[in-house]
Amino acid sequence: MPDQPMGPDRYGAEELLAHLGVVQHRARQIMRDFNITSGHITIMARQAELMIADTGVRAEFLRLLIDLHEFGREARSRGILGNTKPTGDAPGRAPKSERAGETKLFASSDGALDDVSEEASRALFTFLDR
Repeated sequence: MPDQPMGPDRYGAEELLAHLGVVQHRARQIMRDFNITSGHITIMARQAELMIADTGVRAEFLRLLIDLHEFGREARSRGILGNTKPTGDAPGRAPKSERAGETKLFASSDGALDDVSEEASRALFTFLDR
């Protein structure tokens, strides 16, 4: 079985923030190199598709966006990022009742919500810039 990246729930608090910092730094570097503006994660991904011809760099950037979203969500759920309260004593994933439904990209209906707002994306980058 090929090595798969560890999920964010397997990181300690310090490791989680360190990984977010590395991912954010590399994502910012690619954004500067290809003039991709900070905004909603799907808009940034679409800009990458249009502006990054090198498929390896484009794939790396899309993976970075995924990591920012997943690891940022985990950090917020633990209360170590932003102004949220921890979801429990032990590190781990948020309970299923707190998880969002389908995103618009994979929605079975037009009423599905996309839980990554542009404001949340900007807040994550702002927090990591400190």
